[in-house]
Amino acid sequence: MASSPQSLIVNGVLEDADLSGASLAGTGFQTIKFHKVNFRGADLSGADFSQAQFDDCDLSGAILNEAQFIGATINNTNAAGASLSKANLTTTSVIKSDLSQANLAESDCSASLFDNCILDNAVFEKADLSTARMNACSLSGTSFKESDLSRWMVMESDLSAVVFGKNNLSQAMLMNANLSGQQFPECDLTLTLFIEANLQGANFSGASMSQTQFSMSIMKGANLSNIKAENTSFAAADLTAADLTGSAFEICDFSHAKLVQARAGNSSWHVTPMVGVQAQQSIWDGAQLELCDFSHASIDEASFRNATIKLCNLHKLSEEKTIWDGANFNDTFRTDPIREKAENWQPPA
Repeated sequence: MASSPQSLIVNGVLEDADLSGASLAGTGFQTIKFHKVNFRGADLSGADFSQAQFDDCDLSGAILNEAQFIGATINNTNAAGASLSKANLTTTSVIKSDLSQANLAESDCSASLFDNCILDNAVFEKADLSTARMNACSLSGTSFKESDLSRWMVMESDLSAVVFGKNNLSQAMLMNANLSGQQFPECDLTLTLFIEANLQGANFSGASMSQTQFSMSIMKGANLSNIKAENTSFAAADLTAADLTGSAFEICDFSHAKLVQARAGNSSWHVTPMVGVQAQQSIWDGAQLELCDFSHASIDEASFRNATIKLCNLHKLSEEKTIWDGANFNDTFRTDPIREKAENWQPPA
């Protein structure tokens, strides 16, 4: 190993060098191109790699705490087990690289790109990942506790085994993501996009959400008990056997959602469209529903014991064997014959 890495740099390129175990803390490597350089176990804490480029390098086990990678590109590089605590990876592109078990706690990864990377068991706790993108990454056991995930975009990645907690997920884009069985304790879900996501068995219990999008998502058996949702869309979502007990929905959209065998006892619903909802065998005992539209919905064999239905539209509602014992109907509208005639109108042959 050379005593000075600068002596190995030729025309801004450092290639085929063995710097394993080297003490290079605070060294400036701005804009340098590294090719097949071995930094395994090296002390690079506080080093400056701004605008640098890594290709086929080894950073495994390296100490990179507080290092600067602003605008750098890390390609096909092994950084497994590396320590990047408080490192600055703003606008960094990490491509086809292994960061499994790496420690990125309190790092700044804002506006960064992780593409086709292995991030299993990596730690991003208290990190800034705002506007970061992760595409086709392996994320088994990855911890994001207390990290800023606002406007975070994840594509073609399995998030079912990552760890969330106290996250800012506002405006995060998690469309089509696999989040089955996931939990979101104390997370800010304002404007989060879960469109077409797999949220089967996910736990949102006690969460507050505003303008969140669950349209066309799979939420079978999800726990949505005691949540407070405002201006949130569940349109065409599958909430079969979901638990909505004790929850409050204000100006939410459940149009064409599936609520078969869902439990919604003691819940409240205000100005919430449920047009075409399928809610057979569901339970609404003690629920409060006001200014809700159940047009063309099906609640066959459902239970609305002691529920209050106020100023709701029940036009063409299918209610075969529905239990209404003790239910209170207050200025609620049944099928409108004029509307029904218009809906059934056919043009002349």
